[in-house]
Amino acid sequence: MADTRIARQTARKVRVKDMINGRWVKKEGMEPSFAITFYGEKVSRVQIVGTIVSNFTSEDGNFRTITIDDSTETIRVKAFKPQGTASDESEERRMENAMKSFDILNGTK
Repeated sequence: MADTRIARQTARKVRVKDMINGRWVKKEGMEPSFAITFYGEKVSRVQIVGTIVSNFTSEDGNFRTITIDDSTETIRVKAFKPQGTASDESEERRMENAMKSFDILNGTK
């Protein structure tokens, strides 16, 4: 049986402004969607360096948002806890790392 794993895209450091003003390209199936920045870069994973200006966690802990400001613009990171996972320290750490590197999901900015 052939190995059908898809290589994970490399996260690129970009300014939030470049993502907000970019053009979203939605791909079908397992092909990664991506944004095209003003400079013509195709990015499907990004690293954002900024300040967390807002942080919300739902009462049941299954949904969380972080708003990040990098001085060019702000962006909201959304995360949903997979069903059946227990809440633990590693889950908390994983969400905090979202401010460092996260996938662009469904073109949400």
